[in-house]
Amino acid sequence: MSPRDFDRDVVQSRLAVMQELLSDLSALGAITAADLGDDRMLRHAVERILSQLVELAVSINGHVSATQRARAPGGYRESFELLADVVGLPDPLVQSLRRSVGLRNVLPMSTYGSTSASSQTRSLPPDTTTASRSGTSRDG
Repeated sequence: MSPRDFDRDVVQSRLAVMQELLSDLSALGAITAADLGDDRMLRHAVERILSQLVELAVSINGHVSATQRARAPGGYRESFELLADVVGLPDPLVQSLRRSVGLRNVLPMSTYGSTSASSQTRSLPPDTTTASRSGTSRDG
């Protein structure tokens, strides 16, 4: 069985959705642990955005590694290692990306009180947690 062909449109489409999600996250402005604890809808929005970002990244990784190395990743974390092998990502970046996979397991637990809101804010991109929540975003 031959590997399927690389589909640039698939990757571009997923990257476009990721860009929208990052823009949505940025538009939320600074988010504190207290904000996540006090505002259930905000917490759900952040959890969903971060989960979708990880899912999309892993989907792209899987597509690239399956089409370029004829090997599907065995798991989410491995998908970043395979992508790094294909495109030559530096190890510190790969390790940082691999840690993002843990978000999809940690964030939903906050609904049940098992995860502190402060661990969620530590998981947000730095400019999201430092921007003003007064309505301005990092985009302008």
